[in-house]
Amino acid sequence: FGESLGALVRDRLPAGLRVGLLGSGGLSHEPGGPRYLEIDEKFDRRWMDLLAEGDHGRVLDEVTFERMEEAGAGGTSELLSWQVVMGAIGERPCTPLCYVCVPQWRCGVGAVLWDV
Repeated sequence: FGESLGALVRDRLPAGLRVGLLGSGGLSHEPGGPRYLEIDEKFDRRWMDLLAEGDHGRVLDEVTFERMEEAGAGGTSELLSWQVVMGAIGERPCTPLCYVCVPQWRCGVGAVLWDV
């Protein structure tokens, strides 16, 4: 889906038009589950590092849906929206802007920027 979205933006919209894409969703968290109070900070930081490297094949190899569920069932799969943007952007690194482990929110919070 991400690659198709990227092709649409590049090929079908007027030249010079600036477009913003936002992939939103919490990092590791398990809303309402037995690990509700746990945050997999190691997983979150690895996710951010992989995005910064820009090797999207490696991201998809390492951060499978099963691995997301291990990090936090029912919530971590929100990273799929990040992967859609990653696919639209293409194979390039991003700039990590922040990562914070927020126990009060029961999840890790991060932000990256692909400036294309």
